[in-house]
Amino acid sequence: MELARRLLTPRGLVRIEIERGIGGFPPGATAPYHSVAHLVFRTTEELTSAMEAAAADLIADVKNYTEVETVLLISEGVQ
Repeated sequence: MELARRLLTPRGLVRIEIERGIGGFPPGATAPYHSVAHLVFRTTEELTSAMEAAAADLIADVKNYTEVETVLLISEGVQ
């Protein structure tokens, strides 16, 4: 998280939100994900530019913590 903040904040990162998986459905089922990180940017263009600049460093750092394959989803908030 600290590396992501340091690398991405100057490139438009607004905030990071982390959720820890605690279960699935039906109740008692295993969570499909250990955790989910929401990296919030104002625009898709800022996200793309930031990730192009920092992806190699972030990918290398993830390998220090887990062997689980990272799944990425680009989404847009709707209300």
